[in-house]
This record gives sequence, structure tokens and C-alpha cells, in this order.
Amino acid sequence: MRPENKTIFYLSLMPAPWFCLDFLPSWFAPASTLFLSARIFLHFNTIFLFLASLVGSYFALKEFGKRLTPEAAVSILNIMLASKIGQRCLNFRTHATLGFLWIGSLALFNNSIYYLTYLLISATLISMMLRRRPEERFTIDFKPKFSSLIPILKGLPLIIVLFFAFPRFRGFLPSANQQNQKSGYSKTVSNSDASNLNLSDKVAFYAQTEKKINPELLYWRGRTHEVTDGYNWRGGKVNHSSIPIHNSPKDILTYTLKYESDFNNDIILLDHPMRLVNSNLRYIRNEQSNTFINFRDGKKFQVKAVSHPSAKLRSNIDKVRKSYLSLPGFLPSSFKEMFNTTSQTPEELIKDFQLALSTNGFSYSLSPGFMPTLNDFIQKKSGFCGHFASLLGIYLRVNNVPSRLVSGFQGGVYNPSGGFYTIKNKDAHVWVEYHDGEYWKRVDPTSFVSPERISQGVQAIGALGGQKAAGFFTQRLLDAQAWVENLNFRLSLFFDNYNKEAQKLLAEKISLKLKDFYVLSFILICLLMGYIFYSFKSKNKALSPEDILFKRFEKKLKTKGIVLTPNMTEVEILKLCQQENVPPTYLEFIRNYRNIKYKGEDLHKELNEKYKAL
Repeated sequence: MRPENKTIFYLSLMPAPWFCLDFLPSWFAPASTLFLSARIFLHFNTIFLFLASLVGSYFALKEFGKRLTPEAAVSILNIMLASKIGQRCLNFRTHATLGFLWIGSLALFNNSIYYLTYLLISATLISMMLRRRPEERFTIDFKPKFSSLIPILKGLPLIIVLFFAFPRFRGFLPSANQQNQKSGYSKTVSNSDASNLNLSDKVAFYAQTEKKINPELLYWRGRTHEVTDGYNWRGGKVNHSSIPIHNSPKDILTYTLKYESDFNNDIILLDHPMRLVNSNLRYIRNEQSNTFINFRDGKKFQVKAVSHPSAKLRSNIDKVRKSYLSLPGFLPSSFKEMFNTTSQTPEELIKDFQLALSTNGFSYSLSPGFMPTLNDFIQKKSGFCGHFASLLGIYLRVNNVPSRLVSGFQGGVYNPSGGFYTIKNKDAHVWVEYHDGEYWKRVDPTSFVSPERISQGVQAIGALGGQKAAGFFTQRLLDAQAWVENLNFRLSLFFDNYNKEAQKLLAEKISLKLKDFYVLSFILICLLMGYIFYSFKSKNKALSPEDILFKRFEKKLKTKGIVLTPNMTEVEILKLCQQENVPPTYLEFIRNYRNIKYKGEDLHKELNEKYKAL
């Protein structure tokens, strides 16, 4: 393969790991990019590659807790493939097969429309290179020959049958995106460590709803925080139960959530969740906080749930009231100076709090910088949701109102084409719940300083906001983007949820029992594999035994650095071999071949012996 072809081949493999950062080891994508970049110009020593693959496999296994999970297995497989690809390319067909396996194996977990498009383009490029002779340069043919797509078309039916024959098993779920634990959604509200919000556009989860929801009710509940040191908050064990009480059954929403990120075992649900209809993971309900927890940390999964966004959360906290009023022994003097109120009821206290923020010039900021203490925040007067929620929670406790913080997400972008919301990591949010003696009630202090953050989302803040009304072409572009996102969402749902139950429904649609469906799948797999094997074998069927041996001989010459062109005669090959000082056995093989082909001499036995002696 000429350098031009090598460049195209290795460049076509580079993007694959970057699409799969969620489940590969964090170092694999950059390491493979550097490796393939170097491979364009040189090949590596086999012993070095063997040792590197062992070390890489060990660290990959270690990253997944030394358990051979699907993620670890695919990672190790790709490390081994990289080791083989790093060797000298004696036969491009071998490397092309490795390339197909490279991009195909990573499709096990990434089934987005973007990766499938990349897979099709890269597979087509490799197929086009397979149809070229070694001395040809690779050029993009805008009128490609149909024959270049034959390898893909031959393998596509088998891939489709294999997919439908083998369902997704319960628990066989891909890894999720890892959250930035210093900001956004996390197990704790750590204001002392956070300097800015995580504005990652990574999708946290999708929410398919029956209808569009009022933006002021788009609160996605995750975890409650009952214990505070006077600035930071964390969860605590408080024994009581909470029951959501809804106003009207008409406002109850049934929706489906598909998670793409890791929430530390928490199941994020629309506030206030009533129950989970079904899930592809086991879960339990925390009665204290009306939250749900799953048993498979770090996995993408899906749930169908029922919530009442405007419900009230009834709780009897008389026996644990002190836990929701607990404060450290010291609060900064700046806090006491700013809040001087005689109000008694929670509603009046919250109005006084809002007035104090306005009077003292507090503002919302995505990047306020490090503020290690509550006093630093009060002096700076600029922060984001976690800072304001902490300040209000402490203020309410000082005034004998039980309170706690709730972390989750707020907002989301509605896709009218598909009827679902896309909630991203940057939509992570923290708010406050206070107890009025019977119910827990939500209050969001962020709305006091930045109401547009709640009504329009985090993208409306600062440089992210200020968007003008979309023109005709911009609107068409947004519509096209919504359509693509909808297609991506539907494909993802289909691939991830093709389990045994879905397989049974498919069998019923074609009037088959599940057992008969498996039998039919097995027969189709055997037939397709037989066809592929026969089609490749039939290429050599028209060749005589000595011609087949001579084609193998050409591969032997490549190991000596001698590449033959299709139009070379046996005499020219003989002269070239003499010039390159190849061993005498090679020359004798060529002479015997010529005598069989042109003189009809019966030297087939001798030709076989000469080939074995090469």
C-alpha cells in the first residue's frame, strides 16, 4: 500500500475512539490517535507492540475494576487490534479486515446516527482501497464503481440478521458520561471547591413526554442534602416518609427517560415522582426524600415513570425536626448584618430574603471564581445556583424553618419533531425545599437574581444568551437539526431496547413463535455465512492449481520487498528477482511455473515442493 493510501486508511480509523469516550479508558482515544499518526510514517517492532498491548490491556482491565465487563473486553480487543495494525503491512486485505473490526466493534455501544454515518463513510473508503492495485494512488472518485461497495453489501445482510437474532440482555448496558464532580450534579453541594459551572453540552438524559411542560415546572429531582457545615451540603440519614399529594389527576404525567450520563446511582425524575412504571435496572425508593436509587453505578439505562410536577410532598418531620434545623456553631458576621428580619412565616421570610439580595446587589454568574467560605460569597455578591441555595437554606434554618437542598437538573430543550426534551450536563441545578408544618415546598432562589435562567435555561445567561429571532434559513437549519436529533433519539431507543421482549413482539408480527424465530435466524445466519464463504472462494475457482500457488508466491515476494505489477511477465519477474538477489529456490519456482504454463510439462508435484521450500 502506497503512503497516500496508508494516510487515508489510518486517518479513517482515528475518529472511532473519540465517538466512544463514554466507555473506553480515558487515555485510549488520545493514545490511539498518536499511535495511528505515527503509523502513517513508520511501523513498530513486534516485540514492542506485544509488550505495549499487555501493559495497555492491564491498565484497561484495572480501570474497570479488574472485571471483564463488556467495556473492558472491547477496550482490550481494540488494543490487540492496534498492536496488529502497528506491524508492517504485508497484505492490505489483512489490515483492511482489522480496520473493519476496529470501527465495527466500537459500534457495540455507540449507536448514534453520527457514529453510524461515520462507520458507513470509513467502511466505504476502506472498501474502495481494497479494489485498487498496490501501485495506485488513492483518489476520491465522485462516480464510484458499484463494485467498490460489494464487500459492504455482502456483509450487511449478515450484520442485520445477527442484530435481530441476538437481543440486548438485561444489565448489558454501556457506560455513561462521567460528571465533573466539582460543579453541576454530584453527591454533595461543594461550594468551597467550585469556581464555575460545568457548561458541558454532553447529553445528561432524554425525556419523552406526553406534552410540552411549563418551563417553571421543569425541575428534575435527583438527591436531597440535609447536613451542612454552614456553606457546603451533603446527604444525611433522617428517618421519616414523604408522600406526594397531587391536586388533580389531569396533571399527572407519564414519561420515559433515557439516561446518557452517570448520576452516582441516582435516578433523575421529574418533580414530584409518584412511581416508576418499569426500568431496565433494579431500584429502590428513598421514602425520606422521595428519590430513587439504582444498583448499577455508571450505566446508561431507561425508566418509565409517573410524576405530578405541581404536587405537594407531605411529610411528618416532628420527630426529626432538629435535623432540618441543625447549623454549625459559627456563622460569619456579614451574614447576620445582611439579614435582620422580624418575619415569622416561611413565605414572609422568603420575601425578605429576596429583598435583601436585591438591596445588596447580588447577581448570578456562571464563573464567579473560588469562594472558599460563605463570607467570601457574601462579600463578592456573585455566584450560581449552589451558592444562592446554600444561603437561603441557612437563612431559613436560622429563622427556625426546616430546610434542605435538592440537586438535580432544571430546564431542557424541547424537540417538537419528536416530542421529547434534551437535558444536558450544563442544566444541572440546585434549589431549596422548606417545610411549612405539613408539606415540603420548593423555592428556587436563583429565580430571584436570574429569572431568565429558570424560564429560558442556562443558555440564556451572559454570552450564551441574547439570541435574536431566527430568520427563515436559520429556522430551517434549526428544524433540520431537530429532525436529526429526533432520528438519533429514536435509533438509540431502538438499539438499546431491543431485548427479548421486543424480539418476541417482532416474532409475533411475522406470525412466528419465539422458538421458530430463533430457528429461522440460525438458518439465515448459516446461509449468509455460506454465501460469503463461497463468494470469496469462487474467485479462485477459475484459477488452476499452479496459478493459485503463484498468487501465494507473490505474497512471499512482498516479504522480500518485491512488489509485482499486474502486467509483468514471468520473464520480467525472473529478471527482477535476479536483480534483487533472492534465494535460488525462488528462481527455480518461477522456472517450474513457466514450464507448466507454457510447455505443458507435468511438474505440479515439483512446484508444490519448491513452494514449501521457499
